[in-house]
Amino acid sequence: MLPSASPTASTEGDDDLYLSDDIPEIDNTFDADRGQLDAETDKSEPEDVGLDGDTDCDDINVEDQLLLFDGNTHPLEYYLKGIKDFNAADYEAQIYSDGSKVLIDAIEEQWCLFCDKVLSKIPQAFFESSKASLESFNASPSYALSILHTFFKWKLSQKLGKDGRKLKGIKKKSSLETYWKIFRLYFSREVGEKINLVISRNMHKVLRRLAIEFDLSSTKRMNRRMTIKDLEEQIEETLSTPRKSFKLGELRILAVLFLLLIAPAGSRPQSVLRMRFKDIDLVLAKDPEGGPINILLRFTLEFTKTYLGLKDP
Repeated sequence: MLPSASPTASTEGDDDLYLSDDIPEIDNTFDADRGQLDAETDKSEPEDVGLDGDTDCDDINVEDQLLLFDGNTHPLEYYLKGIKDFNAADYEAQIYSDGSKVLIDAIEEQWCLFCDKVLSKIPQAFFESSKASLESFNASPSYALSILHTFFKWKLSQKLGKDGRKLKGIKKKSSLETYWKIFRLYFSREVGEKINLVISRNMHKVLRRLAIEFDLSSTKRMNRRMTIKDLEEQIEETLSTPRKSFKLGELRILAVLFLLLIAPAGSRPQSVLRMRFKDIDLVLAKDPEGGPINILLRFTLEFTKTYLGLKDP
């Protein structure tokens, strides 16, 4: 076996460098200086450094170091501190997406304004805060129902918002029901428990009467249907149409890719923005007729479930 060349040797020379008769002499030179080289590099090797900085602890290994903490990677004080500093509220609270937090905060703002403008003027009721008013709901469902009826009636009657801006208002019954669902999330976040079932059942009647009183529309918006055939025609049109120009041909391909991603994502196009390269699988498929290998693109679809995770099978 040929000896290895010196790391500092130039690779730009001719082939005679590796066939020269001086190779054994180079070997001997390295053998003669090996002890000196080892002595110079021993101190820089991390595996020879002991726990106290002693470079002579060659026999210490990872298992010996673990014995210092009874076979664990942390001392006992580390776990005692974890028990002492543990905050259960961080794990008991419900996890909400960013979009849900925005809606809940908006309901909270409206509720605080209602408490300040209306509830604070009731002589027989004293509310130290908006949270204190919520905590009394489950104890008295009848009283809570009257407060909620007044709150949503007040909300439907609001015409001006911040800085005197005109509000669009609630026009549909489904929007009113959505406000109620978000209010329940706000209640759970503030109080730490779900609202009373009796209140929830009776609120359906309240919302129905408010929808009639304020003439809210119950017509549902028709969803536009798109079949696989429609998707195919739209992709062909995007790739071949001269009516739409793209500055780069790549943009035309990306437009088609976006359409293909919308199909498995369903009605949640926001989830497409969470896709990463790791979610794309490249598959090499052999042509059974002996043609060239086909490259297939597959999407794992995990990017559509990055928030709460995949559902149990």
